[in-house]
Order: sequence, then C-alpha cells, then structure tokens
Amino acid sequence: MYPNFFRTVPDDEMQYVAIAKLLERLKWNWVGILTSDDEYGEREIRHLNKHLSNHGICIEFKILVSKENYNKIPQELRSSTTEVLIICGSVSLYYYQFLYKNVPYHMEKTFILPDSWSMTDIFFILSNCSLVFTFPHLYIEEMLEYFYNIYPSNRPNDPLMEDILISQCGCFSNNQIKNVLIPIIQRSTLTDCDLVTLGLNLYFPDEKTSYRVYIAVYILAQALHDMDFSFKINNKKSEINPHTLKYKVNVQ
Repeated sequence: MYPNFFRTVPDDEMQYVAIAKLLERLKWNWVGILTSDDEYGEREIRHLNKHLSNHGICIEFKILVSKENYNKIPQELRSSTTEVLIICGSVSLYYYQFLYKNVPYHMEKTFILPDSWSMTDIFFILSNCSLVFTFPHLYIEEMLEYFYNIYPSNRPNDPLMEDILISQCGCFSNNQIKNVLIPIIQRSTLTDCDLVTLGLNLYFPDEKTSYRVYIAVYILAQALHDMDFSFKINNKKSEINPHTLKYKVNVQ
C-alpha cells in the first residue's frame, strides 16, 4: 500500500556509529552501558555492541533499568572501573530515579547521551560531565518575525487565536461551552478584551523542536521541487504522473 518511505529524523543507526567513533577518537575503550529494560533498550544494546566491538571498545557491563529494579544498586555499577557510561533507551521517571539513587557510583563518570535524551535537561544535573548527541538548535528569523507580528485584531476569525486568547489572556470566547469549561479547568475568571489594544506576549517555542520541524519540512519541499523540475526537463511535461515514477532506496 505504501511503497515509498520518507523519514524526517536521522536513523538511530547513525548515532551508534557516531558514539563508537567518538569513543575511539578519545581513546575511551572501556565503557559501561545503561539502558531501559524494553524492546527499544534491547535493540540499542545490540546495535551498540556491534559498533563498539568493530572499533575495539570493550563493554564492562550492561544494565537494563525497569520498574522492578530501579530502586536497587547494581553490583556491576558499584564496583565498576570504567569512567564512561553510555546512557540510552527510553526516558522515564523510573530511569531518572535509578540514576539519582546511584549518584555516588556515577557522579565522577562521563555520560554519553544519544539524541533521544537531548530534550531532557533534568538528567544532566546527575553527571558532572555529559556529552550529548543532538541536533543544532537555531532561531529562525522568519519565525521570530511571524510571532512578533501576531495581533488578535488581525485575526478575528482565527479559531487558534480564539483559544490563545481564552487560555492565555483570560478573554471571553464566542463559544459559550469554552466560557464555562476554561474557568473551571484553569481556576480563573474571564473578562471582555479589547482586541485592538491587546498585545500578545507569545513566547518563542522550543528552538530544538522548531528547528527540527523547519528542517524536515524544508528538505521535503526542496526534494519535491527538484523532482518536479527534473521530471519536467526530462519528459517535457507540465504535470507529474505518479504512476510513471519509480524510485530505489539504497540501504547500507
């Protein structure tokens, strides 16, 4: 049904390769691995084991954290000699509690964190030294200008603006159901707002997520543009017939 696949985030496999190359470059060939006791964590263990072995890096121990053992202190961690810990798997409250409980045994060690953990800054306080693989996060000038020029008076019929006004500014809505429910949920009162003078102090959204979405959409749009242009040049036609296009994906 879906012969083509397009993803907007890098393959996790690339992170395992990058971690192995980083460790090799720094000559850290003795590491421990902490991961979650689930399918995702077990898959990361398999991939990491393969790439670390290929780069001559030895694994002192592998600890799988779960609801059943998060409040225990593993003997492997207590007696470990490695100074480098790879933290991977699914992020969870249990995982955080496990790390917090074992602070004396990892506080002086260096954490290597994959991209999936880069959004969870709270974990960084548990380690003196953390190296994180993550996307670059940059402010997008066009988006800043867009946010700075949003005024309620310019969007009287925008349903999203209506929700922003009622939830963030406490303004009455045209929807009477919302006028009843929102004060109860937020434990606040609503007032009549003058949309002409009302200004919105919209905060800029999380730059990491925004930049990822921006890059993903931009790449997809550019690819479609290039494909359309190439098709028109090669076939002298103004429209794309999807049934005549064939694609191949090289998997390494």
